[in-house]
Amino acid sequence: MLSDNQLLKAKKLFEISKNSTFYRGKYINYEELKDYEDFFKIPILSKDEIIGREHHLLTKDYNQNNIIEDYTSGTTGKAMTCYHSIKERNYKAYKLWKNRRKNANILPLDKRALFSPYYAFLEGEKIFFDDEDNDLYLSNINMTDEDMKDYFNALVEFKPKWFTSVPSALYLFSNYILREKLNVEEIGLEMIEVNGEMLFDYQKNIIEEVFGKILFNHYGSRETWCLAYSCKYGNLHGYDEDFIYELINIDTEGIGELVVTDLCNNTWPLLRYNLGDKVKLLSHDCGCGNNSIILDVVGGRKQEDFEIDGWIGNSVIFHYSVSRINSEFGHSIKQYQIIQQASNSFLINIVKGHGYQTLHGELLVKEILSKIPIGINIMLNYVKEIENTGNKFIYFKKEVNHNDKR
Repeated sequence: MLSDNQLLKAKKLFEISKNSTFYRGKYINYEELKDYEDFFKIPILSKDEIIGREHHLLTKDYNQNNIIEDYTSGTTGKAMTCYHSIKERNYKAYKLWKNRRKNANILPLDKRALFSPYYAFLEGEKIFFDDEDNDLYLSNINMTDEDMKDYFNALVEFKPKWFTSVPSALYLFSNYILREKLNVEEIGLEMIEVNGEMLFDYQKNIIEEVFGKILFNHYGSRETWCLAYSCKYGNLHGYDEDFIYELINIDTEGIGELVVTDLCNNTWPLLRYNLGDKVKLLSHDCGCGNNSIILDVVGGRKQEDFEIDGWIGNSVIFHYSVSRINSEFGHSIKQYQIIQQASNSFLINIVKGHGYQTLHGELLVKEILSKIPIGINIMLNYVKEIENTGNKFIYFKKEVNHNDKR
């Protein structure tokens, strides 16, 4: 059931969406949204419908100089361009910073450290200080013990107030700290924010064992930005005034695929958009005082680490390599899936996009090889489609097992 405020905003968004070429075709039989029942008759929107047609969702009155583009990382195997106006982006950023300030009095210019491959790709540096934003970048591409020793020492010297990371990288780092019996008080962190992947309980437990109860979960997507943020009790609270949350294909345990309507993006409307993450929606009082809907995310996007002859890397290498090719050649790689068949052998399944040339595949292999310091074999396999055999598309698969190191 929608609140009156949600329905009012949904009606407005529905009318605005008719100003896009995409929705005019999609809603040809839907002239008006009168009540709650009409809203739930709107067809579900899938990512497959949008890929390659992203700009068709833009409403006709958008100002090109007022548009901000975002790019999904391709963790579902399909990269996509997303749009917000500057005003809409700033509003969502404000809501996010409001949570950070509430939880640990984190302000935009406070020292931050983060695991990110950005400067490893841009500058070839595994440790990079961005003095403009007061950020210390640590590469989650290279995660050997030697690398993590350097990261720990850099953190001790920098002394960030807060840290952001995908859970998988922070989990590896926390295990390293435990093994080496290092003192995290030398770093002095006051808050950790994880995002970009599903946070598993085993990861949460180790991270909090190392750093204490300062971990907060930022759940969202590039398409929508922040969808929910955890409180000190660990509950992921949604933004009821900004999104409509619903589930489809619900199982006997109440778990279904998350469908969202973004009530704050009139530039690039998303109505009943299927994110595909497996979620359970809960409605109960929370000790933190926030009574908005709670999202229990039980399955979703997950990056994975991989090992090659003792060298540990992160599969984000493949995302960034594909993204670089697509940014240069206009999404010539429509979909991809990487399979580690042996320690040093990888198969990449590719669905060709518009304008794909053999050269693009050669450049992709070259880009990947430049980021991995150990010799590997990469074979490209061109297919018409890549099937999703589970609840969530698996873009990176390992057919080789390595001993778990803790």
